[in-house]
Amino acid sequence: MGAHGFDFAIIATESSVIEILGGDLRRSLRGGELLKIHKFGVESAGGGPPREICAMELIYASRLDSVIDGAEIAEIRARLGEALGKKAGRVDVVIGVPDTGLYYAAWAARAVGAWHAPGFVSTIRKRSALLDEVKERISAIQLKANVVRHAVAGKRVLVVDDSIISGLTLRHIAQLLRIKAGAKEVHAATAAPPLRSQCPYGVKMPPESHMIFNHLDLKTATVALELDSFFHLDVEEFEKAVGMSVCTRCFVRP
Repeated sequence: MGAHGFDFAIIATESSVIEILGGDLRRSLRGGELLKIHKFGVESAGGGPPREICAMELIYASRLDSVIDGAEIAEIRARLGEALGKKAGRVDVVIGVPDTGLYYAAWAARAVGAWHAPGFVSTIRKRSALLDEVKERISAIQLKANVVRHAVAGKRVLVVDDSIISGLTLRHIAQLLRIKAGAKEVHAATAAPPLRSQCPYGVKMPPESHMIFNHLDLKTATVALELDSFFHLDVEEFEKAVGMSVCTRCFVRP
């Protein structure tokens, strides 16, 4: 909830919308809270204290410049990126998968002590992870990730993304880096544990049958994704880095 001067109340799904409209952020709404906005002001009723925040909101769905319950999305993603970088082996360059992987990659590179470079150029800005059709996802990946050869040719590359569902994105990225750009090694990491189940509260996600880690163990998945290595934060590491109460039910098999 925000305000613009003394005359307008602004209600938005993300705090960044209020700032873009020139308003001032006042606070996050409580779960179940009812607002009544009229010409004399804003009345609030009901609602409880903050509980668990959706993990997908923190790692993927929210804008980088947003705030949830007083916590900056950028700060949370920076901590996740740093935690990921501390698990990495020796690499020459760290690159992020457009668009949500870029911020994680910058902080992972800082932690691992490697260069961070823009490894891809996007033709479109499109969220590919939650598209229903496989062909649509592949098309979106192709359009948002054209490789920059100079950044990766002959190098040991660490590719960082926010999460992994089917693995289509990472496999396509690995092929681009090896075949098209001549990367020496391709390693990959995700800031969140692999998705394993659909959200019990209705957040849109692909079917559980599309989630690669419901079918393959880590070693087999790494081979299938055409990577030299793959690692991710586990649930405990993820929760520690986030630093607030977070719902992680989608990371656990039903």
